[in-house]
Amino acid sequence: MRSDGWMDETVPTPRVETGGEGAAVPTFTWILGGVALLLMLALCGLWSLYLLRGQMPTGGPTPTPIIWTPTTA
Repeated sequence: MRSDGWMDETVPTPRVETGGEGAAVPTFTWILGGVALLLMLALCGLWSLYLLRGQMPTGGPTPTPIIWTPTTA
């Protein structure tokens, strides 16, 4: 006779020991996470500069283009 309960038909998987080698995070995962964090920080920094454009005072006068006009000698 078959059981209709799903709990009777499942097979539990063995637990991973927290101190064992199976629980360690691979180095590649840490490197990938670090790269993702750096990209996110760069993106947030550029986004904040975009939002604050024109709000921060500059150190000196803004440069103006020099227009050269011909002069008579």
